[in-house]
Amino acid sequence: MKIIVFRNNNPFYELSAAANRWLTLIQGILGEGAQVELLIMGGFSSWRECKEYRAGIRPYDVSVFYLSMLPVYKGFVRKAARLLKPLTMPFYCRRAQRYLSEKRPDFVWFCREYPVLEVLEVLEKNRTYRLVYEASEFEDIHEGTGYRQRQIQAERQRCFKEFVLGNVELFTLMTTRLCRHFVESADRPIRYIHVPMTVDLSRFQDLPDEEISVPVLSPPYIAYCGALSSRKDGVDILIRSFAEFAQTHLDYKLCLAGASGRESAFLRELAVNSGVGDRVIFCGMLDRNQIPIFLKNAAIVALARPQSRQAEGGFPTKLGEYLASGRPVCVTRTGEIAEYLTDRVNGFLAEPGSVDDFSRTLTYVADHAEEAEMVGKAGCRVAEMAFNMKRQAKLIREQMETILQEGVSV
Repeated sequence: MKIIVFRNNNPFYELSAAANRWLTLIQGILGEGAQVELLIMGGFSSWRECKEYRAGIRPYDVSVFYLSMLPVYKGFVRKAARLLKPLTMPFYCRRAQRYLSEKRPDFVWFCREYPVLEVLEVLEKNRTYRLVYEASEFEDIHEGTGYRQRQIQAERQRCFKEFVLGNVELFTLMTTRLCRHFVESADRPIRYIHVPMTVDLSRFQDLPDEEISVPVLSPPYIAYCGALSSRKDGVDILIRSFAEFAQTHLDYKLCLAGASGRESAFLRELAVNSGVGDRVIFCGMLDRNQIPIFLKNAAIVALARPQSRQAEGGFPTKLGEYLASGRPVCVTRTGEIAEYLTDRVNGFLAEPGSVDDFSRTLTYVADHAEEAEMVGKAGCRVAEMAFNMKRQAKLIREQMETILQEGVSV
């Protein structure tokens, strides 16, 4: 079975929740004996990626083909590419058509990235492969603020309703809420698999006993990793909760691992104004290989995600890694989290949006260390049973084989 994963960026060089999801899906399906290759719409995202590709380095021996000829697709080059898109799109479509015609894959697996959707829609009338669509959140949650962004969002929505819902042979969906949404949105019966978030458990096994090389990062600390976003992950609530918690737990720090973004200055100021400016550590973006050690060394791992449409339809991929670390997990009851975790059994649950309740949850965990250790280990077992990438990959492979055996027409 040959599968082409078609994305805008190479997930092996992208540090994001979406990339982590794709990496576990790719690794899992490779373990099931499938042949996987990557087709990348954009160019190289960094000089490191460019150099390693030209040196013949291929993670997991996965072949990669880049449609863009740009050496590094970021910054000014990315902006220029957007402006020239009407002229370059026919070029990308022709290259993609030639590549897919030569490779003759059984499946092309993709997600909601608009440039990829646009190319596949153009190629639809000549395709000989089956389409698989991956979704981990509602397709309409990222609303643009500028005219051009709103225009792109409207076109993406049109493409989703007309092309994706009308033509895709298999959907891999992260939550049961998404499954219902896709069934209700489609004008035809669709085939889908509920594929909960996936985690590579081997990353958290046999780790070296060492600390991350970040200044003043030493136990005990509460760990958070991901986007430094208040709207998506409630980092502002986490900082305010820590400020209350820190009044009675003077030896703890809060360590935030994530790239600096638009909210970084606001969050730093919030920490200072809350009286914990010297105890909230902004670690920056850690390497993917450092994350397991960062989490394993933490006293508590925390996610104060607020209620939102994104939380309703999605599932925080970082939670799988939190649980796999075996550390006590403090998290809010949003989306489908409570369907997997029970308070004080395999996790510690707090009410979303409540600084006081999250602070009380942190306090309880810190004050009941022995119980917290047992709950952390139980949480790890949840990751092994519910979020194991090998289990999910087997389900996907079986569905794909069924489609091939049934001779589902393209």
